[in-house]
Amino acid sequence: MKNKIVTISFISTLLFILSACSSIPKIGNDSTGAATLTNQLTSQLGVSNVQALGGTAALIGLAKQTLSAVDFSSVTKALPGLGSLSEKIPASSAGKIGAESGLKSVAGQFTQLGMDSDMVGKFVPVVLDYAKSAGGDNVMSLLKGAFK
Repeated sequence: MKNKIVTISFISTLLFILSACSSIPKIGNDSTGAATLTNQLTSQLGVSNVQALGGTAALIGLAKQTLSAVDFSSVTKALPGLGSLSEKIPASSAGKIGAESGLKSVAGQFTQLGMDSDMVGKFVPVVLDYAKSAGGDNVMSLLKGAFK
């Protein structure tokens, strides 16, 4: 019963996030010619836009739960597209699906999106590369620490 409630809660949250994300067409500064994170994920990993957004939301939810408020604020200021995405994640569901911690805690969310749980490990380097290019070494280091 508990698993059904968690699954229903997760699906409801995911649908809310994805509907809200439709207003966030790009993450990044395209005026400099930088590729968007979503485009990077879809082109490098062969995932759909929905999977790219949902996987990113899961990882940012984990960062939101793991980082201090000050550190997470630094991330969202440096990467405003991700900050906007994180605002759509209810604190009760961000990075808390299942009894696992760290990256293992988001594996179920990736599975719900139709991806294998090993895709978590493939998303992380792409997200970290994006964070480094768009926000610098400090932002990348903060996220890397959150994704342990």
